[in-house]
Amino acid sequence: MRIHYPLSDNSKPNEFQPREKTGFILQLNPLQPLPILPKTTVPKVRFKSV
Repeated sequence: MRIHYPLSDNSKPNEFQPREKTGFILQLNPLQPLPILPKTTVPKVRFKSV
């Protein structure tokens, strides 16, 4: 499953980057939204800043 979105750095196409892909994991694993939610906010803000 490859999902393209601005949650991670567009310049770095690292699909398996655990830090930047927290939001990506949240989308694929809706079963674990709680532990990922707080971390998802960080990349989301960075994405909005860009």
